[in-house]
Amino acid sequence: RFGVVVDAGASRETLACACRATRAGGDCTHVGIIYEPETPIPLFEMYSSGINLHVGRAMARADLPDLLALLDRGDFNPGVVTDRVVSFDDAADALLAPHNKLVFTP
Repeated sequence: RFGVVVDAGASRETLACACRATRAGGDCTHVGIIYEPETPIPLFEMYSSGINLHVGRAMARADLPDLLALLDRGDFNPGVVTDRVVSFDDAADALLAPHNKLVFTP
């Protein structure tokens, strides 16, 4: 189990899996959107383990000035997680191939 788990799968199954993969006292964040009006989650298991669940998109705007300062000073390199840079023309094919983080350019 993991202390921090992020579910971006946008399905009932991935949300339940993410909740169950979170260790006791850990944080599970769901950033996808599930379009079904009712979505069961393992509440008893989460309650018993003290898991925190956050649902919604990241509110990164408040941290943007600090991030830009890190970039400006060279203290943060976002390229470390980028495995491919492709043009928008090649985006469809690139998304179908295995990847970690794609960056698209005009």
